[in-house]
Amino acid sequence: CCIQDAIALGQRWPSKDPLATAKINLSDIISSESMFEFRTFDPEGLVFYGDTQDGWFVLGLRGGVPEMQMTEGDAISYTWGGPRLNDGQWHKVEVRSEGSFVKLEVDGSLALMVGLNSLGAPGRSHLRGQMRLSLGAMLIEQEKLYHPLVLPMDGCLAKGNWLNQRNLWETDTKLDAKLCLGNIRRGSHFSGRGLVVFNTSGEKESYGDIKGLTGSLLNIQTRKGESLVTVISKEEVYTPYTHIDTDIHIDNDVVSVAPCNIFPLTQELVAHLGAEVHALPVDSSVETLTLMFSEQKVLVQYGPKSVHFDLKHPQDWRSQWTEGLFLTFGGVPDPSYQRGSDYLLGCVRRIKVQDRDVDLDRALYKDNSISSHSCPHLTANNLFIVMKIILEDL
Repeated sequence: CCIQDAIALGQRWPSKDPLATAKINLSDIISSESMFEFRTFDPEGLVFYGDTQDGWFVLGLRGGVPEMQMTEGDAISYTWGGPRLNDGQWHKVEVRSEGSFVKLEVDGSLALMVGLNSLGAPGRSHLRGQMRLSLGAMLIEQEKLYHPLVLPMDGCLAKGNWLNQRNLWETDTKLDAKLCLGNIRRGSHFSGRGLVVFNTSGEKESYGDIKGLTGSLLNIQTRKGESLVTVISKEEVYTPYTHIDTDIHIDNDVVSVAPCNIFPLTQELVAHLGAEVHALPVDSSVETLTLMFSEQKVLVQYGPKSVHFDLKHPQDWRSQWTEGLFLTFGGVPDPSYQRGSDYLLGCVRRIKVQDRDVDLDRALYKDNSISSHSCPHLTANNLFIVMKIILEDL
């Protein structure tokens, strides 16, 4: 299910090193154009970075829309706009330098243009030395950006032609290479090898759509590592689905893909609070799982069925939530929160906090094996539910 010769841009936590870098002597550049194909569901992140000794350039996404930031001498320029690119489709992108301007074309149409002409700089027609390019991270401190950006990008680049140079990129072999899947859908993919941790400070409710899962959906811990509530999904069987070797056609160009893995069907949802355990059989017609926290009890409701945990001592959940609990998706952390168990295998279609989409790239910790914004596109029947975590007014 993987596209050959495509580059997955997902940044490796917690490394700030680029996935790939290139150096080009400016005297060897005979073309001012770079072209590639790009695909993502990620609304924000770095597409690529470039610099010379006289300035730097950044192409990224914000709200799914392209933005460019660039400097020359002591001047900086910023622009944002154009078509939304985080639709999961392949787009042809071209970046071209024309004098003091840089133009961005998407699918053959001009999307953005930014100009800069600093009196303290020699001008782009007199650039000297080397140009550096990087994917997956920048070669400068993030604080130098005019408008700060969440840099990790869950996206793929393919068929790149960079300034008409060959054998350009040097990759970091120390980093585990991620793959570009041929068919994806929007969501967050948990591989069964790690978890995501948030601090709940300031957050009061969370929502998520879950599908085809096995492992821990959710765990809430105190800062001291005391586990308060855990919800685990258990699989019935690993059910293969029909998949034929496929060619993806992009404007008459063919990209080969290979077969994908199989995923489990979820059999039951199990809630833990201390030593008390309750199980709820999965019903494919039920779409909502609700966890409601009150002073005296924790209620777990799954469609028409519900179970509750009576608390031995009254709990001020709202104060604890505001002060900061570890809210973990995809596993049960140990006190270091960077390790754990009961890792989740499957896709979370959507997570929201106070009705806003949560970007897993903003987490306190995220395992490298987790894809923040894309899941394999499955054709098997899988469980879909909406998960809600609500703190009642006390």
